[in-house]
Amino acid sequence: MNKDKYLSIVAKGESLTVDFKQSFDKEAIESITVFVMASFAEGFGLGIVESAKYNKPLVLRDIPVFREIAENNAYYFDCLTGDDLAVDLNYWIDLYESGKEPKSDKLKTITWKESCDQLMDVILNNKWYKILNND
Repeated sequence: MNKDKYLSIVAKGESLTVDFKQSFDKEAIESITVFVMASFAEGFGLGIVESAKYNKPLVLRDIPVFREIAENNAYYFDCLTGDDLAVDLNYWIDLYESGKEPKSDKLKTITWKESCDQLMDVILNNKWYKILNND
């Protein structure tokens, strides 16, 4: 990984070549080195789960939904600028090259059937994962 070239591109705010797909497939995920998700708001990070199925390292913005999905199995950042992101990515790359980056292989993933079964448990049996109080 050519860290200096990559980080200089990020720090300058230049765009990188990214292949956007309607869905993830095995070939696309296997071709990546790391999955980075910088969203400020997400309903659910499906890409996180898909990438973890293939044990890809996760670098995620530090927002509650990502922490709920990935727990301690990802590297989190909370920066707002390209320069600060370059610093965070530089730190992650150092962790990665030394084998000390958080690993996604312990992230619990479920199948679509298991997800549907959980939803049915909530709807039919009132078995909620978490109950929020407005107090």
